[in-house]
Amino acid sequence: MSQLRKDPVTGRWVAFHPERVRKAVEIVTLRSPRQRGHSCYYCQGREAETPPEIFALRQEGTAPNTPGWSTRVVPHPVPSLRVERQLVREGLGMFDRMSGVGAHEVIVESPNHEADLSGLENRALEKVFLTYRDRVADLKRDQRLRYISVFKEHGIGRRFMTGHSISEILGLPVTPLGIKTELNQCRQYFGYKQRCIFCDIIRDEQRMNERVVFENEGFIVFEPFAARYPFETWVLPKQHQSDIVLLDSGEGVQQLAEAMRTALLLIREALLDPPYGFVLHTMPNTVPRPDYWESIDQDYHWHFEIVPRVRESSGLDCASGSFVNPVLPEEAADFLRETRQRSATC
Repeated sequence: MSQLRKDPVTGRWVAFHPERVRKAVEIVTLRSPRQRGHSCYYCQGREAETPPEIFALRQEGTAPNTPGWSTRVVPHPVPSLRVERQLVREGLGMFDRMSGVGAHEVIVESPNHEADLSGLENRALEKVFLTYRDRVADLKRDQRLRYISVFKEHGIGRRFMTGHSISEILGLPVTPLGIKTELNQCRQYFGYKQRCIFCDIIRDEQRMNERVVFENEGFIVFEPFAARYPFETWVLPKQHQSDIVLLDSGEGVQQLAEAMRTALLLIREALLDPPYGFVLHTMPNTVPRPDYWESIDQDYHWHFEIVPRVRESSGLDCASGSFVNPVLPEEAADFLRETRQRSATC
């Protein structure tokens, strides 16, 4: 049975799920010869081969678990955490442990097996982000869940995967350490200046215009000043919003789709379609600790962080205990802007 254990030195929670490996072996060995050849149970028409759908954006009049959908959300076939379990916290001497309660879902981004997220038409891409928003909002109703993480990996570790373009969502009973550090920095900055740190970053990036790659009326795309990885790219709403749940269904999601599509297409073209990952950073579930998040609506700013996998970790990274990036973000921004200009003239 899965569980979470807390590292007493760093405060980091680690999820253990030994049954995940056993289940993965079952999925591989129990497939029929037909399935081993081209097995994509995420394709339209094979809805009966996945667990029952949790959510879908579909054509009016179509029934759940049938064709006619644009995006579809189903439980992960090998979940890290399970929503059905009871949340149990306990101490083992000086150590802390809790049961593996949470949610692990797959977001099927398109019925088209060959479609990549960056290649979707704008309206189809908008539906993906609306699905992100609506699943975050729904999972936040479960007060056991402290943080909802939405992430995507493209061309990375496709174990047990079919090649269909998907995203994943995790509902966690703890706030990840990296997010907690970010939240605390935002709160401290707001306490000192009474301003959102991300709003100030946006204003400075626009003023200097050294690292901005793209912007439209609602969103800005730029290389962060202290980028951890080569060509790390952030996408932020220009107007202050603490939570993706607040994303507008009209112009807001249209502008987000344009910004994310531009960022992903530029990375794909400039870096020759590298593997990449991105993750949504959004406001945690504030219900369990309302006193702790007193100013979070004002001090936090949701955003996406995109990381192309163009460099493996080195010994220097481990030895220094920090990130070592061989590409200055200003140079990365120049290269992406030049790529955009070349594409526009072709």
